[in-house]
Amino acid sequence: MGETPTPKISPRKAARISRRKRWLWFGAGVLLLVVVGLAAARLYPRFKQGRMLDTAHTSLAAGDYRGATLAARQVLSANPVNLDAAKIMAEVADHVHSPQSLYWRRRVAELEPGVLDNYFRWLAAAAQQGQLPSAELAVATIPENLRATALYHEMASTIAALRGDNEGAVRELNEAMRLRPDDPRLRLSIGTLQLQSSNAAARAAATDALKQLLDSPLRADALRALVGEARRARDFARALGLARDLRAMTNAPFGDQLLFLTTLREAKSADYDAELRALESLAEKNPRHVLDLATWLNTGGLTDIADAWLARLPAELRSQAPVQMARADTLYLRRDWKALAELLDRCAWDEGDFLRFAMLARAHRELGDGAASVREWNAALALAGSRAEALYTLSHHATTWGWTKENADVLWTIARGRDNPRPALVQLNRRAFADGDAAGMLRLAQRLQEIAPDDDDNRNNVANLSLLLGVNLPESAKLAEQLHAKSPTNAAFATTLALALHAQGRTADGLKVLRALPPTALNDPSLAAYFGILLAESGAMDEARRALALAEKAKLLPQEKALVESARKKAGM
Repeated sequence: MGETPTPKISPRKAARISRRKRWLWFGAGVLLLVVVGLAAARLYPRFKQGRMLDTAHTSLAAGDYRGATLAARQVLSANPVNLDAAKIMAEVADHVHSPQSLYWRRRVAELEPGVLDNYFRWLAAAAQQGQLPSAELAVATIPENLRATALYHEMASTIAALRGDNEGAVRELNEAMRLRPDDPRLRLSIGTLQLQSSNAAARAAATDALKQLLDSPLRADALRALVGEARRARDFARALGLARDLRAMTNAPFGDQLLFLTTLREAKSADYDAELRALESLAEKNPRHVLDLATWLNTGGLTDIADAWLARLPAELRSQAPVQMARADTLYLRRDWKALAELLDRCAWDEGDFLRFAMLARAHRELGDGAASVREWNAALALAGSRAEALYTLSHHATTWGWTKENADVLWTIARGRDNPRPALVQLNRRAFADGDAAGMLRLAQRLQEIAPDDDDNRNNVANLSLLLGVNLPESAKLAEQLHAKSPTNAAFATTLALALHAQGRTADGLKVLRALPPTALNDPSLAAYFGILLAESGAMDEARRALALAEKAKLLPQEKALVESARKKAGM
């Protein structure tokens, strides 16, 4: 057979085919550009964040803490849950001894909950700042799968020690020793705690154990513990000898210089004044050490000495932010509001400028200039922006100063934001409960539900408060049923369901729910209040009177008190 002849195509048709092919290629090119553009739009922010993180790491390694902070903040402004940036902020805060270290250490633990060391660093920051509730929370939130470790028991020991339970602390450390028997740091910790024992033999054994560590890498820690024990015993000759040895160690931190000065002062040593002058000269080489020494003087009630020393520092040193902060703290403690305002007007504290404006607001209020105070406080808020750690610092100062309204405004700003709003919600809820503001508590619970929709305890609060306020009743009753079905032994869930059934006229069913709880649960005053309300409605007056009598110890909201009072009248109380 011959070849099939190629069909002939007219010139016009060939032109049409050619145009069609060109349009197809053009469409494919446009589509490719769109796809590439979309990919670039998604990848560029990540690329930019990666570059800023590289800059932050490089700056941190070079000791450029301001540069590291600025770069990390740019990343966090685009991605508030970026773990690397949060870690850099925590490292910077640690290096400069900032109170914001506590915020960032907690934030890192929240962003990376599977790493026990994150909780340890959170605990250390809280303990250093004397924040026992935060320290307790750090340990309480450690996942169960991380608790069968020596480090966990060390942390539990720290909590016990902070509570003053040295025996409990030693028990936890002994458990840590069982899990990690060759760790000399645990022997150091046990010895340090046992130095405070009321048992002389235990103290002597602890002293011997610590002396054995003086030739180890833990020499400095052992010396600090022994200095503390000698100071408590008022054996100042021994304390001074040990503190002198500690101070003489190579690269001794400035804190050990301060410990020696503290011991000289307690001993009423003739060498104290000369040592103070020498330490002032040493501190002048490092603005951060100026702040540390000024803080030591102010804490010891030596504000006049601190003020005079800071005033005579060289002008260039006085222009450094840590020195200005030291001077501001001193003037604040002396209540010299005019001098404080004049100082702060001339300063600039970079990332900490929001705090400068807050202190200006306080100074102006004390000077009677309310308008200036409001202006400076608003400037502090504007500079803090959406940075939760800065806003929490402002909240702390507002609380300390008794500025209730300003504190509530700051906390609500945090609560509405994306960056760690839960602590703010907890504080606001505590305040709302103290004020008997059930409607405010409901708004807070609803906001928490937005950020933690699977938090059943909070979902129960939403249902309970809605029922008390008479809003969203069908939805609240349905939610109460779901939560109780999920956890029928939960007393709080049972109480809310009982209230929902009571509101529907099904009081008998509500009582069945409560009676299904263990008898001990009904002895809780808050639960007894609800039990008494339903009992009085059902006509079981003797039992109602017993429950309502127990409810007198409960802290209740006004709506709950009204229900209890109505039940008391029905029961003839």
